[in-house]
Amino acid sequence: MFNTQLIGYLEWIIAILNICSIGILIAGIVLVLFKLFDWSHVKKNYAERNTRNADTRKLLASYILLSLEVLVVADIIESVIKPTWTDILKLALIIIIRTVISYFLNQEIEDKEKQRRGEVG
Repeated sequence: MFNTQLIGYLEWIIAILNICSIGILIAGIVLVLFKLFDWSHVKKNYAERNTRNADTRKLLASYILLSLEVLVVADIIESVIKPTWTDILKLALIIIIRTVISYFLNQEIEDKEKQRRGEVG
């Protein structure tokens, strides 16, 4: 279907996207660790500490989600150039995981906004 030179370039693009995905995860965990261990903002109030931890968890989840989206792009390209059932199943699993994470992350963001507006106790 594709000529070998084009497949070679696409395989390089897939490798670069996979490396970018790992880079996004590493950047996310570094930012989360800096935020988590920023002792100057540690409050003795349980509610403020709980809010800070929830915000930190959402930050990490957003980086994981972005990384998964980059992996989906790489897997789509790989499935197009050399489709196998393993690649298609892997792609389906990644899309399901990404959808679930996205749904719950958006639910948390909406709940947080409602709390800030005073709609939910």
